Amino acid sequence: MDENELNDDKEKLKKEIEDLLDEINDFPKNRKNIFIIFFSQLKNIITRILFTCILIPKNITKRISLNQLFLISVALIIISLFFRRVNPLFMQWLFILASILFIVSFAGLTLFQRENKKEKYWRGRIIKYENDSFFKKLLKMFKKD
Repeated sequence: MDENELNDDKEKLKKEIEDLLDEINDFPKNRKNIFIIFFSQLKNIITRILFTCILIPKNITKRISLNQLFLISVALIIISLFFRRVNPLFMQWLFILASILFIVSFAGLTLFQRENKKEKYWRGRIIKYENDSFFKKLLKMFKKD
């Protein structure tokens, strides 16, 4: 009896091991990889969208100078004054926003020094271009050395 029980136990163990191995072989391994790939691609798409949303305003602000903001604010003020009768509420808000833009751009123009001078080199030497106005040329003529 002991041998029969041992054989039965061995057979049961063999069957359980075979069943477990069959389940492991049938286990879908690719499902996890598909989800990982899907979420990584989704993450890449979302980060690209966010970076473009951030970079577009940044590129626009690089292209617009304070002089252009000043000109746009003056134009918006004039437009809001001329077309006040068409839509008074909208033109009132446009006037307020244009005035704020005018003040900010004017303060930026007066407070910040703009240096557009970039040194250019030719054969290792600095090239200096002098495009002086007529007034500066007259001052140089009468200036004492």
